[in-house]
Amino acid sequence: MPGIDKIHALLERIAKKDEAALRELYYELESRLRRFVRRRLETLPNDIDDVLQDTFIAIWRGAGGSTEKSESWVRGIAKNISNKRLDKAGHPMQDIDDIAEDLVSDTEDQATTLEWHESILRACIEKLPPVLRECFRLVYIEALPQDEVAKVLQIPVGTVKSRLSKGRELVTQCVRRALGENQ
Repeated sequence: MPGIDKIHALLERIAKKDEAALRELYYELESRLRRFVRRRLETLPNDIDDVLQDTFIAIWRGAGGSTEKSESWVRGIAKNISNKRLDKAGHPMQDIDDIAEDLVSDTEDQATTLEWHESILRACIEKLPPVLRECFRLVYIEALPQDEVAKVLQIPVGTVKSRLSKGRELVTQCVRRALGENQ
């Protein structure tokens, strides 16, 4: 992972319209941003490259702002552009209460294998409301600390904690319902 100081220095150079700095930032962050965007756009895999391109265009245009810029700021841009793509494509969310029922009927022959349990957990996480799911992914999948998540989402740390708590509660209920009906 590149150092925070290096990313900050590159963003400062980009603010001065240094194209070489933008290329260097791209090489530093592209693979991690691609993974981040790919997880967000699972239902729109053909849009990943467009979102990455739009992200770096937005970085070029926005790096001159007066606030402190960091990798969290870059991820926030990618997140916002990804969310706009998803909204534009009209990907509706299924209610979390419905997913347990779907999982049980779809996986009756698999009994209680580890693979089945993991699929239940993944499906329950995916069915969280978007604001809860985003916190969940950043903390538990991206392994970002809560203060970084707060910066990425531009919300207070307390809000991150409450969203994680509510998300854990909903996922736990969903998993218990799914497992309880098949055990």
